[in-house]
Amino acid sequence: MLDRLIFVYDADGGVGAMLLDALKKAVGREDCALCEITYSPVGKRSAFRACTSRLAVAVDELHRDEIPAAWRCRAC
Repeated sequence: MLDRLIFVYDADGGVGAMLLDALKKAVGREDCALCEITYSPVGKRSAFRACTSRLAVAVDELHRDEIPAAWRCRAC
């Protein structure tokens, strides 16, 4: 039974990465598809927030540098 969804952004976490991402959005260059659908240049998109709130499972969001080493994720 599915009880949790984990979305992983193809970007690092932190203030510097967040500012760089906002700049990329402002000039129309997005590297992370998940970032593009979840965030606008000024914050989380209300449509995405509404969608995840309707799900019957918990939703976690991680940046690629936040993936626990114990998961042994090779693609990250």
